[in-house]
Amino acid sequence: MPGEFEPRHLRVFVGGFIQFSYGIRWEQGKLFYDRWDYEYKGKKTVELQPTEEAWQEFWAALDAIPVWDWDREYEPGKFSRGMRWTVEISHGEHSFRSSGKNTYPPDGTGPNKSEAFKQLCAAVSRLAGGREFK
Repeated sequence: MPGEFEPRHLRVFVGGFIQFSYGIRWEQGKLFYDRWDYEYKGKKTVELQPTEEAWQEFWAALDAIPVWDWDREYEPGKFSRGMRWTVEISHGEHSFRSSGKNTYPPDGTGPNKSEAFKQLCAAVSRLAGGREFK
């Protein structure tokens, strides 16, 4: 039986063709961390086993950002190369999807990620046992 702190759905991806890429995903009651080299090559996957405390801290971090208020899309228009990201989360009463290309909620563009987006990446990194996620 799933724990009360586990998500119904969780998928977060950050990356691009000319940089390292990172993902975390919840599948069949297990959490996985993925890392790709440049050009999405050399994928490495690690199964994670976060504690109940780690899940509690993760959800508290998301509430504090708050990701639940982000728009569905952040895209600067014609400029589509570079960093792409997607967040899909369903947990408790919350369910949302947000994504972007070189634009970050609520106010970051290009290589300048917003503080809210940096906080999301830091929360994912902590949930992944300190593994890189940026």
